[in-house]
Amino acid sequence: MKLEKRFVDRHVQMLRDEGITFVTDANVGVNVDINDLKEANDAVVLAIGSTVGRDLKLPGRESEGIYQAMDFLTKNTSEIVKNGYTLKDSSQYINAAGLDVVVLGGGDTGNDVLGTSVRQGAKSIVNFELLPEPPATRAANNPWPTFARIKRIDYGHAEVIAHWGKDPREYCISTTGFVKDEETGRVKGVNTVKVEWTSKGGQWSMEKIPGSEKVNFLFRVADSTFWWNETDSNYSLTRNTPLSWSSSLWVSSPLIKTWPLN
Repeated sequence: MKLEKRFVDRHVQMLRDEGITFVTDANVGVNVDINDLKEANDAVVLAIGSTVGRDLKLPGRESEGIYQAMDFLTKNTSEIVKNGYTLKDSSQYINAAGLDVVVLGGGDTGNDVLGTSVRQGAKSIVNFELLPEPPATRAANNPWPTFARIKRIDYGHAEVIAHWGKDPREYCISTTGFVKDEETGRVKGVNTVKVEWTSKGGQWSMEKIPGSEKVNFLFRVADSTFWWNETDSNYSLTRNTPLSWSSSLWVSSPLIKTWPLN
């Protein structure tokens, strides 16, 4: 996602030309024996990524229309690679084109969801993060050479800023549940609450702020829908609006997708 695949392919070919062999469709422990790898090589490095998202057991999680972010990202990338770096068959991936997207959670996966949504042509994007906003420079308890825990602008944030002129991230927002439409079984809203982080004896703790709870619903008004809470009505959503939850989940509302266009 961070580079167009043609650049990745070019770099991989350079590595092949230098004598590196890439073995695909290899499942170590299933069709590849780890002992064979150790015997055939001077060193073995296990660098393992996971496509299994971190699930959150929240009320309403069973609602239809909730997808793992990795499904969103993987299907998008597969469709691009399969069709010469273009998206052709919208039935093969989750399409954010023309939609208002809400991403709940950060990290690399959340950033990839932001960038992918921009490139697909999302109408607007907002990103809720549980953690507090990082400082612009190193804090006193974060000296060099430890990893700098500072606010960074990654490519996904930069593309949102370039398109809409505003950083999509809002901090200290916790998702507490989903609102299900009892008639359809589809997700139709998200419950959130603001949180406050405090440090005691070097240990960070999180407390929910009383009175900051919000119920964010999707309503149909004429031929449109709206993202609403009792204190903020800035996010207007149109038909086919998806939500995304956590850096590990992509949440959409098929209820809205089924509405007639006339």
